[in-house]
Amino acid sequence: MSPVEFKVPLHTTDTDKWTTYVGQSYSESDCRLDIFDAIKATMDVPKKFQHLGWRLSTARRMDPPHWLLTSLDMDSAFKAARAEQSSGRNKKVIAIEVVNTVRFFWLRVVSTT
Repeated sequence: MSPVEFKVPLHTTDTDKWTTYVGQSYSESDCRLDIFDAIKATMDVPKKFQHLGWRLSTARRMDPPHWLLTSLDMDSAFKAARAEQSSGRNKKVIAIEVVNTVRFFWLRVVSTT
């Protein structure tokens, strides 16, 4: 199978900066710990950081993300991306967007008050 594109955010701990995304490709055969380590290194968060989520690039921006904390969460992300890619007549380009859930929920609280 072809790799799945992950969009990994930079600057998620600094609320004064715009979020920029870096594309990384991973496959279901890649070690989940290695994927988590690479994502966290790119985001410049500690290895023990427990505030990651994911959503597909086709999701609405304000939809709450799914958790991305365990290998089962990672499996769910891959499964959802593959299902979305194969839906419809045309092959879609789908990415899994990684979300810093601390920043996501902080932005939602600020925008709704």
